[in-house]
Amino acid sequence: MNKHILWRVALSLLLIVTGLLAAGLALADDPPAPVPGVEVWLLAGAPVDPGTPGAQLAFYALPPNFNGVLLIYCHGYIAPQEPLHLPWEELAQATLPDGTSFAPALLNLGFGFATTSYAKNGYAVGVAEDDLQELRAHVITNAPAPVTHTLLVGASEGGWIAVQMVEKHPDQFQGAMSMGSPLGGGLYQTQYLGDFKVIYDVLFPGSLPYGLTGAGPDDWQDWETVHAPAIEAAMRAQPSRALGLLAMARAAYDPKAWLDTAVQTAQGVLHYSIAAVPDVVATAGGLPYGNVGRRYSGSWWALLVNYQVERIPGPDPAALPFMTAHYEPTGQIGVPVVVVHNLADPVVPYRHALLYAHKVYDAGRLNDFALIAAPRYGHVVLDAREILAGLAILYVRAVGLPHDGLQQYQGALPAPLSLQQLVPQLP
Repeated sequence: MNKHILWRVALSLLLIVTGLLAAGLALADDPPAPVPGVEVWLLAGAPVDPGTPGAQLAFYALPPNFNGVLLIYCHGYIAPQEPLHLPWEELAQATLPDGTSFAPALLNLGFGFATTSYAKNGYAVGVAEDDLQELRAHVITNAPAPVTHTLLVGASEGGWIAVQMVEKHPDQFQGAMSMGSPLGGGLYQTQYLGDFKVIYDVLFPGSLPYGLTGAGPDDWQDWETVHAPAIEAAMRAQPSRALGLLAMARAAYDPKAWLDTAVQTAQGVLHYSIAAVPDVVATAGGLPYGNVGRRYSGSWWALLVNYQVERIPGPDPAALPFMTAHYEPTGQIGVPVVVVHNLADPVVPYRHALLYAHKVYDAGRLNDFALIAAPRYGHVVLDAREILAGLAILYVRAVGLPHDGLQQYQGALPAPLSLQQLVPQLP
C-alpha cells in the first residue's frame, strides 16, 4: 500500500484517541470526579486540598493499564490577581461535538493525564519551566509502568510554554501542540497590546482614565462593572472611531458583525492593560514596549492619533534579557510541534503563527512542524475537528502508529494548512 495512504489511514484510526485526548480536557470541577480503577494524586506545596488558596496544585491520573503516553496540559494566562488554581474551567471548553467528556475512556485506553497551576499567575513562562519538569519527574517516579512519551498541549500562554519547553528540553518532552499562542514572541505581542491601548486612548478619551501604565492595583476589580461597559458604550457611540481603531491596530474582527466583534476585540485586548501591564513590568524588570517614532496608519483618524498619542520610550533595556530568555521562541525544534490558530484572533493575532513558522523554516525544521488555520473569529475558538486533527498529527509524529485497541475507530480528519505553501508569504 502507498506510504501516503498508510499515513492517512493511521490518522483516521487515531480519530478517537485524539478525540479522547481533546475531550479528556473536559474534566469535572474541583475536585475531579473519581474514575473507577484509576489512582489519582493531588499535589501541592504542602496542602492537598484543591480549594486551598495560594497552594500550587498539580493533578495527574494514571490508569492501571498505562500505555506510557502522558499528556500534560499547560494552562493559559490567568490574571495575577487571581488565586492559584487548577484550570478545570479552561479545560471544560474542549469537548467532542456531542458535548461528551471522554476522560474516563481516555484513561481506560491507557493514557495518562496531568496538569498543574504554576507557582505564579500572570506572566508565568519562566516559573512554569520548573513546575512542568517537576510534575513530569513526579509522574515518572510514581507511574506503574515506564513513561515513554510526554506530550504537552496548551492554549494561549500555555501553548507558548509548551513550545518553549520542547525547544529547551526535547529529551524530556517528545512533542507539543499550541493553540492560539503568541509564538511570534513576547516583544511582538507586547507591541500589539500596547499600540492598541494608546490608539484607543486617543480615539475614546476618558473611557479608560489612565495611560498604558497608569492602572491602579485595584482597577481590575472594577473590570466587569465599570471598565468593560465603558469600552462598549464608547465604541458603540462612535462607530467610525471604532473602525479606525481596528484598522490602525491591525486588530481582528468579524465583518458580518463588525461592531459587536470590535467591542469584543477591544475588551479582550484592553483587559490586559489593567491586569497584566503591572505584572509584566514587575516580572521582566521593566516595560518591554515603546512607540517613540512609530507612525500609525490605516485610517483617516491616523492624523489625530499620531498628533495626540502617548509616546513611551522603550522597550526598557532592563526587560530585554528576561523577555529574550523566556518569551521569544526560536523555532529550533527537534520534536513534533503542531500549531492551531484562529485566522481572526483578536487577542493573539494569527501573524504569530506565521512568524513562528518563519523561524522554523529558517531553522530547517519544517519536517517537525504542522500548522492548522481555524477559519473564524475568536481567541482559541476551535471546533472539535481542528483539535482532533492537531492531536492526531502530534500523536502520529511523536509516538507512531496507534495500538491495536484503536483500530476499530475510523473517521475523517481535515488536512493541516501546508507550511510549504505559506513559506513564500511569510514575513
